[in-house]
Amino acid sequence: VTAVNAVGPGAPSAASNAVTLTAPLTSLVPARLLESRPGLSTIDGQFNGIGVRDAGSVTALTVAGRGGVSGDPAAVVLNVTVTDAQAPGYLTVYPCGSVRPTASSLNYVAGSTVANAVIVKVGDGGQVCMYSQSATHLLADVNGYFPAGSSLTSLVPARLLESRPGLSTIDGQFNGIGVRDAGSVTALTVAGRGGVSGDPAAVVLNVTVTDAQAPGYLTVYPCGSVRPTASSLNYVAGSTVANAVIVKVGDGGQVCMYSQSATHLLADVNGYFQP
Repeated sequence: VTAVNAVGPGAPSAASNAVTLTAPLTSLVPARLLESRPGLSTIDGQFNGIGVRDAGSVTALTVAGRGGVSGDPAAVVLNVTVTDAQAPGYLTVYPCGSVRPTASSLNYVAGSTVANAVIVKVGDGGQVCMYSQSATHLLADVNGYFPAGSSLTSLVPARLLESRPGLSTIDGQFNGIGVRDAGSVTALTVAGRGGVSGDPAAVVLNVTVTDAQAPGYLTVYPCGSVRPTASSLNYVAGSTVANAVIVKVGDGGQVCMYSQSATHLLADVNGYFQP
């Protein structure tokens, strides 16, 4: 499996898969909802010791009514972890009942342990689905949920930026634009794409660096603002690293992505906040 295949390309997601919320986040003490390894435990004994997830498998995880989550959440905030991966690959977390998008929530190599935060819409049966490209153990901890009603609109993930050649974004924009140069800023249009409204206040993105040419960091910030000296993720030469960001949308409906060192960039949208 090559690094190109390990961070799956973007795929269409229907606007009908969006759910608009108007109540605040309910924050929770973290609780383990999935533990595939033997001899360990989840908060309630469910989805416990279920074994290595096979390559190409989908694990349908019940989140509603567990770990403090309500019986009918609209979206959940999870920390998902891959451990003891048997080969390079990627994990995609999405609402069950939806067509699986070819977007990535995190990326891993053989033997690695990698975690990432995701905000994911809850699907059929109160479940979220987790696609494992390669065989691995999976863990999931819940940190909070959005009840019916909030300024968040949760979406099926959709790829908005794909700098590598031969792959695709949700709408063909910002596709195959090439390696981002060291010290460059990529202004990415997010408004009106992938189910995002035309005037979002902020977006929930999963951003990924792959094929990095040197160590560096990525900063995601609203276009039109002075670039802050903060980092959204950090990488080393040759690495593939993903992280979740919630970023204010700036001028022209865009967010800016500063790359300290030359690298390919990907961005998947998972939701947005209304003004």
